[in-house]
Amino acid sequence: RAQTGIDDRQYERIFISAGTNFRYELFNSGRELGYTLLNWILYKLTGGNYDVAQVILTYISFLLWFQAFRNNRKYSSYPVMVLILFMYYYFRIMGSGLVRIFLTIPMVFSGLGYVWNREWKKYVLLILVASQIHMSSLAMIILLPFALSKKEYTYWKKYVLFLAVAMPVVYIGIAKTLVP
Repeated sequence: RAQTGIDDRQYERIFISAGTNFRYELFNSGRELGYTLLNWILYKLTGGNYDVAQVILTYISFLLWFQAFRNNRKYSSYPVMVLILFMYYYFRIMGSGLVRIFLTIPMVFSGLGYVWNREWKKYVLLILVASQIHMSSLAMIILLPFALSKKEYTYWKKYVLFLAVAMPVVYIGIAKTLVP
């Protein structure tokens, strides 16, 4: 088919523009620095072939997922992680085409191990790196209190469940007030 998702034409335009007019994209596009830089690197590596760049991005995404699995194997089972991976790729294959978020989701997932080990500096650094590809990763800073706390969160699942319910409300509020 002619595209991999709903935003594919836009992503292809960004890819070509980053490869041919890097300075403009870097300073004037308002796009995340990391994503612009990644597109410039892929443009140069692939000779401007967007399809090959998509394959490389998918491969990078798989590598990030496997790293996330490695970082979280103590906190989750492999069947659950494989289910998450296949659900993720189901939506990717079905054409959601959100290339940037599909790179940052496994980065954030990988950082959860830092939260539970209370390694807050590593967690914040990983979130800041992920936010350079997709700004929405900054929303995961909300888990920082878990990393800073000295007491054991034996009931952390309740808090995560609360966040799962609260985050859509927060996102809707942001969409209606800050980005109408």
